[in-house]
Amino acid sequence: MANPGSALTPDLATVLSDAAPMVAGLAALLKARYPGYSSDQIADAILCNTDDIGYQSNRSGNGRINAYRSLLNGAVGCSKLLKPLAW
Repeated sequence: MANPGSALTPDLATVLSDAAPMVAGLAALLKARYPGYSSDQIADAILCNTDDIGYQSNRSGNGRINAYRSLLNGAVGCSKLLKPLAW
């Protein structure tokens, strides 16, 4: 459940909590595949290879992670890491 006064709704907080282990697992796989990548490059590899699932960005972030595409493409020619989301 979201913290009182937070802009996160309970539904969004649940989705973020459910997604965190999957994103962390993909980050670990990317670090193993691309050991020279910085944390920003790992974030880009995840963000640039997501699947658009048709939700607003405040509902689903950048979309659904695509581990296969992230591991295949890495962060080459990509930079989506701009700034932290403002909740």
